Amino acid sequence: MSSMIRAFGARLALALGLLLPALPLGAPVARAADSPPPKTVTIPGTLQSKVGCPGDWQPNCAKTYLTYDPAADVWVGTFDLPKGEYEYKVALNDSWTENYGGKADAGGANIVLSVPEARKVTFLLRPQDPLGHR
Repeated sequence: MSSMIRAFGARLALALGLLLPALPLGAPVARAADSPPPKTVTIPGTLQSKVGCPGDWQPNCAKTYLTYDPAADVWVGTFDLPKGEYEYKVALNDSWTENYGGKADAGGANIVLSVPEARKVTFLLRPQDPLGHR
């Protein structure tokens, strides 16, 4: 747990990848220099109503929580999404108090996600990654 605390204290990273070997996608990386490890990490956005949340843009909807894997030191969640255009952010601790957007900046613009056909989409939050883009 202490490595997780140090990792979140140093940086917060977000990567997005579709589960298709021929179509690797990346998303911006975010920094949370003063953040303690979150209790929850959520992907709120226009995709939430498609995966079972009662509405969209709900940072406290457990259906879009990521799960922490301590062995890999990564937060991960895979969701079945229908074809469509979506927008999302990353929110910590069931609220908008700390959230990250399109340029990996705190409170930044929405991240755009285009899903050309129905598929599983995996979101990864890697606290140990450096800043930058994937």
